[in-house]
Order: sequence, then C-alpha cells, then structure tokens
Amino acid sequence: VEVTNTGISGSSTSTGSFGRVIADDVIIDNGDITIPATKKLYLDGGGNSYIHETSADRVLITVGGTNLLDLNEGGGGSSDYIAIRAASIFYLDGGGNTHFSETSADNVKFTVGGAGVLDLTSTQISGSSTSTGSFGRVNVNGSGTRMVFDTGTTDGTIDFLAIDDGSTVSKMQLFSDDAGGSTGINMMT
Repeated sequence: VEVTNTGISGSSTSTGSFGRVIADDVIIDNGDITIPATKKLYLDGGGNSYIHETSADRVLITVGGTNLLDLNEGGGGSSDYIAIRAASIFYLDGGGNTHFSETSADNVKFTVGGAGVLDLTSTQISGSSTSTGSFGRVNVNGSGTRMVFDTGTTDGTIDFLAIDDGSTVSKMQLFSDDAGGSTGINMMT
C-alpha cells in the first residue's frame, strides 16, 4: 500500500479492509457512518432532500426542500412528538385509499376505502350518513352537562341519560318493536 498526500493506492487483489476511514468530519467505522451534529445527510447529491439533526435529539426529514417529518425526543411526555407537515395525508395502506389528513386548520378527516367516514373539528364530530356500524355507548361531556347514549341492549331500546350539573338525573328510553307493533318513549326521573 502506498500513501501520499494525493491518494492511497494498493493491490487490486486486496481482500482486506481499511477498518476506520475519516474524511473531513465524516467517519466510517465498521459499517457505521457518523456525521457531526447539525450537518445534513443529503440523499440527492447535495440538493434539497436530506436528513438533518437540527438540535439535540430532534431530526427533520426534508424532501424537495419541504420538512415532511419532524421527530423530537424532548425527555418524555408532551415534549416528545412526531409531526408531519400541515395539510398532509398520512396513509395507513401504503398510499392507497385509507388515510387521515388535516383538511384545514384544526380539522381532521378520516378516509377508509376512499370514502370519508369521520370528520373531527374543534367543535364537532361527524361521520358518514351511510354507516351501518354501531358505537354501543357514547359519552358526551360539556360544560356541566353529561349525556350518555347507550345502545347496549338487545331488546330494541335506546337509552338516553342526561345528568345536568350533577343535581338532576333524567332518563328517557326510546323503543321500537322491529315487527312494527309499537314505538314509544318512556320518561323517568
């Protein structure tokens, strides 16, 4: 092996390895590649797609100059996060037709099989009007009022319980006979 200030040359039949290679600030050692903190690992020859540790324990993945994924380990709890760019689609099926996305500020839409099935906003939850599924029991908590819709019965009734400020408990039972015999409301306090 010959080492000069312009290069390294050796036998073309060598089966050995260099072990550890240091080039400027980049270290290749036993298959690991180390670059200094806050430097970028370019994936497109130095253009606009790279992985970048912006600060201690925070990594951004940038594609086409846009930060698409932000990973942060801030010591646990709410300071740890994974964030995607606003208004992006997060696919659950590899890019097909099942995903969730932020459709506008503070509005999230869930799409399954190409159909929008659930919309969440800061003021409401709405779903598909063609849903044949069942929630079984739904609890709604508001300012001082709690409502419970309980369809866990098998006798064709839907129970509704309202508790107002913890002082009044009212129960209303809606029932329908599937055979068409009777429909009614029972009120209880």
